Amino acid sequence: MASRISIKYPGASIKFVPVATESRAKAVYENGQRTDRTQVDEKGRVLYGFEATVEIAGDRFAAQITSPVQLPDAVPLGVVFEGAGAAVLNVSNQRDAFDLRVGIALENYAPVKA
Repeated sequence: MASRISIKYPGASIKFVPVATESRAKAVYENGQRTDRTQVDEKGRVLYGFEATVEIAGDRFAAQITSPVQLPDAVPLGVVFEGAGAAVLNVSNQRDAFDLRVGIALENYAPVKA
C-alpha cells in the first residue's frame, strides 16, 4: 500500500547542488503509463524535475527537485542553489517500504551568492 508524508518548509531553508546538468518537463502518468501531457502547478506553469543533493536543517540527502523554474543552461558542477518562496518535502513509499522516494517541490530557487 502506498503512503506519503508532506512537510512544508520556507524555501530559503533549503539548499541543494544539482547532480543533473539539465531539468526536464515532468510527464503525467496514468495507470503507470507515461502520457504526452506535462505536469503543471496550480498556476498552470509547466513543472520541471532534476536530481540533487539537498541540505535541510544540516541533514543532507538525495532528492528529486520539482519546480516551475528550469535549471540554467550552463550550470557549472558544484554550484549551490537556495530555495525561495514555498517548499514541500514529500516522502512516499510506493511498494511496502521497498521503494522510498524523496522529493522537494520548490516555488523558486537561485544560485547562492558567494
